[in-house]
Amino acid sequence: VDPYNPLNLPANTVRVRTSDGNPPNRDEYTTYETSTLVPGTNNVYDVYRSGTLFNDLLYKANNITEVLGANTTGITNTGSMFGKCTSLTTVSLFDTSSVIGMMYMFDGCSSLTSIPLFDTSSVGNIGSAFKNCYKVESGALALYQQVSTQTTPPSYYQGTFKDCGRDTVTGAAELAQIPYGWK
Repeated sequence: VDPYNPLNLPANTVRVRTSDGNPPNRDEYTTYETSTLVPGTNNVYDVYRSGTLFNDLLYKANNITEVLGANTTGITNTGSMFGKCTSLTTVSLFDTSSVIGMMYMFDGCSSLTSIPLFDTSSVGNIGSAFKNCYKVESGALALYQQVSTQTTPPSYYQGTFKDCGRDTVTGAAELAQIPYGWK
């Protein structure tokens, strides 16, 4: 079983759960091409986009509550991939080993509770990736420690964790340990 794709999803597919049973909400900037209801469910969708750019994939899809899995092998840009998904609480780990641009990836995901330890080894821009994720309880400090000490840290990281976790006791404690430029 692939730890980055345990659901064995097809290429360029992200599986999400919605709060209302409808497909992920669309915004004028949302870039997914199709959403297909997963058989046997009433609120789980496979979202697809061709190519290697997942920027704005589910931007402002505020009815998404969970990212259950993804096959993102080879994806190079996840900028604002889940930006402003205000109901998103849970995200499973998925392959980000080819991602160069991770800016604003979860910006404004104000209900997100934890950050997986994404592979950031190729990331050059991670600025504001977890900005305004107020309810994060864990994961920010571990990701900061990984990113800041990797062989080639991102050249742009300003505001990556701005206000990330500020509304939780454990999140605020992690945030306090992250240097100013990163938050």
